[in-house]
Amino acid sequence: MVENFRLFFELLREHVDHSDLAILARTCHEWNDVVTPYLYHTIQFHNPGCIAQNDPLQLKLDTFGDPRFTNLVHTKQVLVTGSWYDSYHEIDSMLGSHEILSPAARMLSNIITSCIIRMPNLKEFIWDLCISPTQYLVTTVMHAPKLETLQLRLGTDSTPLPYFRPSLKFQPPINVGTLNLIQIDDEPVLRSVGAALRTATHLKELTMWADGDSMLSLSEVSSSWRGCLPFELTFLDLRGFVDLGTRPCALWNLFSPVKLMALTLHVGPDFDVADCSEFWETSVVAELRPKQLSTNLVVHGLKQFIHSFSGLEAFSITSPNVACRPEPLPLLLDALEEQHSTTLKVLSVDPQGALANHLLDDETLMQMPTRFTNIEEFRFGMLHTLPQHVVQPVLKLPQIRLLHINLGDHATERSVISLEQYLLQVLHEGLAKNLKYVIFDDGPLCKILREPIRMVEETMPIGYIHDTFLFREKVFGWIGRT
Repeated sequence: MVENFRLFFELLREHVDHSDLAILARTCHEWNDVVTPYLYHTIQFHNPGCIAQNDPLQLKLDTFGDPRFTNLVHTKQVLVTGSWYDSYHEIDSMLGSHEILSPAARMLSNIITSCIIRMPNLKEFIWDLCISPTQYLVTTVMHAPKLETLQLRLGTDSTPLPYFRPSLKFQPPINVGTLNLIQIDDEPVLRSVGAALRTATHLKELTMWADGDSMLSLSEVSSSWRGCLPFELTFLDLRGFVDLGTRPCALWNLFSPVKLMALTLHVGPDFDVADCSEFWETSVVAELRPKQLSTNLVVHGLKQFIHSFSGLEAFSITSPNVACRPEPLPLLLDALEEQHSTTLKVLSVDPQGALANHLLDDETLMQMPTRFTNIEEFRFGMLHTLPQHVVQPVLKLPQIRLLHINLGDHATERSVISLEQYLLQVLHEGLAKNLKYVIFDDGPLCKILREPIRMVEETMPIGYIHDTFLFREKVFGWIGRT
């Protein structure tokens, strides 16, 4: 009986939600044994920002914090999310001016730490709460024997004043395979990360997002490094830094690019382009060959880099937010067509500021179906007011699934409605049979439904569309799992 239920449950698992699991667990002892590992696989401590009667977070802390609670042995993922309590804003801000973490914030970290200690199978820990974790919690998590992924939001909320956030130390060894550090705004944190990375022999994916207002330098991470680090990354995401290290053009002497498949490099607004004028030439010499490239460092040498290899599947550029002469877009498109047209599935040219260098004209759009036949996701800005007939060639891309048009200064409610109506007309004529998402400017996201063909606004927030590249931030993947 139990074995039959176990087999049947495996078939139905993806269709069963958390409340269904709870009901099944209370049915009988035998079913409870089968369902319990799934029921406690993921635990989310979510703070809604206000204290209510029968508060779910308080109930979870009371239940899971009890040392006699034994089901945490099944937990493999922990999420700490939400905002801090409104009632504590004034207290925490006042204490923050004296560099004191409030007792309430410490108690939250301590209770979660006591839970982590009883999770021998923990594989993933994500802290996305705007109040800071304690050093004790972070150290405990990093020493979890089976931990594979660690993600921390290091910046704190600023309402009504910034909370105190102690400088966390990332002590070696780091045994995780994925390390994501978001909203970094503190130099001591970067230095401790740099020291710990020297022992990170298992690291495959590294994400570091510096706070854009903090003027942080990547050299704070790499200052203690000598020679190549002891890991070979497959995924590297660096954003917001004002430089690329003490020797920027030697970045690939530190991070081996041999196995790097995905590179995201978005420099901060105070980045000195002159210090990295040879970055892309150095990348050619280092034999960097990513399949996915996203960058706003669209400067001299990028065209040469694109032309130096083949096999790109996703290429996304944003107009640089630094003072420089961006690489001309026609040269970049020519290099993409010559070397990557057979593999390229995602093309994004986001003007962000309407730089004429990164806006597509009518002729370029008309040529898209013959130049890049495998494009599935396409984002672009237009040089002039977009005539409706220009959309039709884009919709002739046989594999197109996502279309994002940046209308910029030309955007009006009337022009958007007109384009939506024209798109529906073209879809009824049989074009773009795979088109699933359409977005104008910053939204809303419109989803294409068939039988009958229609466009509906999707409630899914932009940034978390799991089956896309352009609107799927890896560090926010947990949102789709909660």
